[in-house]
This record gives sequence, C-alpha cells and structure tokens, in this order.
Amino acid sequence: MRYRFIATTLAVSFAAFAALAAHPALRRQLVADPAVIPAAVEELVRYDGPVVFVPRIATQDVDVAGQTIPAGSYVMIMIGAAGRDPVEHPDPDTIDFQRQELSFAFGGGPHRCLGSHLARMEMRVALEEWHRRIPEYALAPGAAPRVRWPAGVVGFDSLPLVFQPGGVAR
Repeated sequence: MRYRFIATTLAVSFAAFAALAAHPALRRQLVADPAVIPAAVEELVRYDGPVVFVPRIATQDVDVAGQTIPAGSYVMIMIGAAGRDPVEHPDPDTIDFQRQELSFAFGGGPHRCLGSHLARMEMRVALEEWHRRIPEYALAPGAAPRVRWPAGVVGFDSLPLVFQPGGVAR
C-alpha cells in the first residue's frame, strides 16, 4: 500500500511540474506569490490527477442515461473525466488557480483516498521548495513526456526539465 501511495504522490507531482513547465505564466504566479500554492495544488490535481478510473461493483440496479446497470455489475468510475466536466468546471481545459470548484481527483465520500491530505501537503512542499530554488525551468528541447498507459496510477516515465545550475535565489 505504501508503494502505491508513493507512486500516486510522484505521479501528481510530475503532472504538476509538466503543466507548469508548459505554462510559464502560471509558474511565475507561484514564484511571485507562494501563498497561491495551496490553490494551485487543488487546480493541478483537478486538471491532471493521477487516478483516471476506479473500479466499483453496482450494489443495486441503476439507470444511467437510459441504460440499466444490473446489481453486481463491474463498472469503472471515470474520476479523471470529472475534473474536465464543463458542467462542473467552466473552461475545464484551462488551468486557473482562482477556481473554487471541488475536485474528485482523490475520490470522494467513503472512498476518498486516505492519503489525500498527505499527498496535498507533499505536493505543496515540493512546489514551494522547488520554486524557491529553481523559479525558471522548461521541458528539455525535443522532450515529449508520455503517460504510462494503461496503469492504475497515471504517471510519466520521465520528465526532462532544463534550468540554470543553482537556480535563482529569492
């Protein structure tokens, strides 16, 4: 279980750094105002969370969009798609640190990830410390990070970043 949690935390952080490397204006918001980082963590996991789907078993017959799912059926809940639902998240493919909508990146209710608070804290600390030391970075020229798929936890095999040695101290 610990291994899966570590993998999830790394997957969330890699996805966040990939998004920030691709969007310098957002990265500079974090550098200019580190108080934005907790909101950035929420938005970055909404935008590109580590878990795309979770398996469930229907406990009773249920009708979904005109289709009956019989009790006992194996179903996949697409929580990754929930973060990009335009009904719940206006302009869902844009990263906006001012958003106030809730995210299901770590699930919800009795099935919420028990490590979600720790993952958020680890991601917050990683973003704070990295951006304090290395405020300017980008994807390495020619780099095209690829997501491992299919996988229980979505993540990159590698995330080649370039930055100046020693970074820039604030």
